[in-house]
Amino acid sequence: MRALITSLGPNATGRDFIVGDIHGCFYLLEALLTHIEFDEQTDRLFSLGDLIDHGPESERVSEFLLQPWFHAIRGNHEWMLLRGAHTVEQAPVDMAAAQQWLSNAGSWFFQMPIPDQEAAYFDISRLPIMLEVEDAEGITHGLIHGDVIADDWGVTRDRIQPTDPDPDFVQSLEHVLWSRERYARLMAIGNATSDVVGVANIDIVWFGHTPLPRPTRAANTRWLDTGAAKDGTLSIAELASEGQVWSIAEDCLTVTTDWRQR
Repeated sequence: MRALITSLGPNATGRDFIVGDIHGCFYLLEALLTHIEFDEQTDRLFSLGDLIDHGPESERVSEFLLQPWFHAIRGNHEWMLLRGAHTVEQAPVDMAAAQQWLSNAGSWFFQMPIPDQEAAYFDISRLPIMLEVEDAEGITHGLIHGDVIADDWGVTRDRIQPTDPDPDFVQSLEHVLWSRERYARLMAIGNATSDVVGVANIDIVWFGHTPLPRPTRAANTRWLDTGAAKDGTLSIAELASEGQVWSIAEDCLTVTTDWRQR
């Protein structure tokens, strides 16, 4: 199993991009990559998790996870798969976990041949929970699916990859994959300063998990889940402090390029 936290240096040969929750809409991803003229030989793409469920092409997940230019973290839907796919895991059946996943559009998995199930399970099990990437300007970007702990990237790191056994590890893991507490703060900003959603000990943090009408920037946070497979769009942004963003609609033709500033 890979480390739960991965760090990567700047891309010396090409461009870096980051994509929000794909949810099985890999056809939208391919259309958007064509639109931005993504170069598989030199560019890199980072995913904020939830590659699977809801959309029509979840079975293609391993196809992308095996690409050298594609780097993903784990979302709550990958977490549900790893707990619910007991035919692969050969563990005692946790009916509650299996039912939770199936009720969140996980049935596609069991429609694949067993070898493909095993491959997808293995590939997803190796995904980290947190990813740190340095850009060409020396800015460190933190990628996490749902939320950080205690408004602090360093604290979150220590909780997700503790040096000593931590009895609260599963609770911490579920928080970073499932929590929408920071999203609630984002929606409540109103006339208050956007610093209420900021995260300490990291330059910029990118979140998925919570569908928003448009890609959103607030303080040092960036939000890229724009509702792919849920009547929304799929969004890709340049991995930079003030990078451009593109959102593609389900028709694979309509592309918008605006951030919402909070």
